[in-house]
Amino acid sequence: MATIAIGDVHGNEAALDDLLRQLRSEVKPGDLMVFLGDYIDRGPNTRECVDRILALQDEMPGAVVCLCGNHDDWFLRTLRDFRQHTWLLATDAFTTIQSYSVEAAHVLREAVSRAGAALYGDDCALPYEVFFASVPLRHISFSRAFAPTIKAPIAYVRTAAWIPVS
Repeated sequence: MATIAIGDVHGNEAALDDLLRQLRSEVKPGDLMVFLGDYIDRGPNTRECVDRILALQDEMPGAVVCLCGNHDDWFLRTLRDFRQHTWLLATDAFTTIQSYSVEAAHVLREAVSRAGAALYGDDCALPYEVFFASVPLRHISFSRAFAPTIKAPIAYVRTAAWIPVS
């Protein structure tokens, strides 16, 4: 029984596809594949990467567990509170937004421009609903179901930047 850890997909569909192609012949029933988080941002294909991981969960002979990375945590904080902008300000969130909706990226860029320095306060909400409305419910459920840790027979895996959210 093997534990395979994969980290930092960051919307890079080509790299994820290449890695999964290489692993397909190696993974056996009973094996555990652990994604270490950061599925989103930076690369242009977040939506496609999440689709690949969801498909993998459905078809892999072993278990697939997805942990929450810091980018994913910031995404979830924004989903819960449209006044939380760490995801937008500290990452390449617009690549993720654009992978789901070019229009949502345009609307949010304009809102950020109008908000200016007010983004750094606690009372500035942005129209994130235009983005989250374009994200399939299965992708939202995927994000909300991230595990904080996984304990395997020969491994204990946790993302370093994971911070529990209240």
